[in-house]
Amino acid sequence: MDCPVCGKPLAPPSVQCSLCKAEVHRDCAKKLTGRYYCKRCYRQGKKMARYERMAQRRALGQHAPKKLW
Repeated sequence: MDCPVCGKPLAPPSVQCSLCKAEVHRDCAKKLTGRYYCKRCYRQGKKMARYERMAQRRALGQHAPKKLW
C-alpha cells in the first residue's frame, strides 16, 4: 500500500487521517489541534478547528475577535 500524499510505500511510523481514514506517513501528514490530516483533508480540518475554537470561546464567555481570518 502506498502513501496517498507522496506515493512511496508505507512504512512505520504511519498515522491515519482524521477525516478520510487513509494511512499516511507521519512526515507527509499535517498535524492540527492534535489530529493528523492528509493533504486532501487539511483544508477542511483547518476550517473545523477554527469553528471548534470559536465554540470554545463562546462557551467561556469571551467575545470573538473582530477579524477571524
